[in-house]
Amino acid sequence: MKIDAGEKLYKPMQINCFLEEADDDHVKFRHSIIMEEGSAAEVMINYFNFSEEPRTIEDTMEIRIGEGASLEVVRLQIVNLSTRSTTLTTVQQAAGSSMSSHYVSLAGCNVTNSLKVNLCGEKATHQASGLSFTQQNEHTGNDIQINHIAHNCTSNQLFKHVLSDSSTGAFAGRITVNKDAPKTVAYQKSANILLDARAKMNIQPQLEIYADDVKCSHGATIGKLNEEALFYILTRGIGEKEAKKILLQAFAEEALNSISCVSFRENIRQRLILSLSSMR
Repeated sequence: MKIDAGEKLYKPMQINCFLEEADDDHVKFRHSIIMEEGSAAEVMINYFNFSEEPRTIEDTMEIRIGEGASLEVVRLQIVNLSTRSTTLTTVQQAAGSSMSSHYVSLAGCNVTNSLKVNLCGEKATHQASGLSFTQQNEHTGNDIQINHIAHNCTSNQLFKHVLSDSSTGAFAGRITVNKDAPKTVAYQKSANILLDARAKMNIQPQLEIYADDVKCSHGATIGKLNEEALFYILTRGIGEKEAKKILLQAFAEEALNSISCVSFRENIRQRLILSLSSMR
């Protein structure tokens, strides 16, 4: 997909990747997005597997964003318990460009997302966020690398996981600030809730700073639902399952609100409500 210089898509674009019974057990997708100078677009990529057969999905995406261009990409992953899904996205951003990348995984046996961003031009910005809900033996992992190559660039990472049963999650976030990249502003946050003692979350926050005059930080938390908040809701006559659902929706809102496209955000919010209804 190529967006010409100065062109702004007036409607969000959706790419749907469907898997059915007749498809191969190993499916590869390849996408390319070129945003020329001053262009703008919003893209949502949906993955659905309607077959119960084991599947392996590999998705590779290359993105180039020209000077002053903007792009939002949302990935929604809803596949069955016999599917292994991996994505690899590489991004090159020119001066004054902006991009936001969002990963939402609401079902899938084994999901791994990798994002590699190079901020090559002055005042380029990138926001990366993720939200996942895992159950049974599911696994969701996000590996994010943002390289600040030019000066005066900004990046922000926000990833949230909710894990129940024996599910597992992983987050590896790396911020690298080049020696020629002063005035860098880079933040990273990983927040995680374990609903079961058997669930496990692995976090690897990393900062590599080779320049002075920067603002960089990272934070990571793993915990349970707030018992005081849960008790407060229960005293209002709301059942325990519904009370937990309310708290988990509130936990997810920060990540959902990072999606600027209203139609994408509301689509995912409704799917999230359905997923929460099925969680034990």
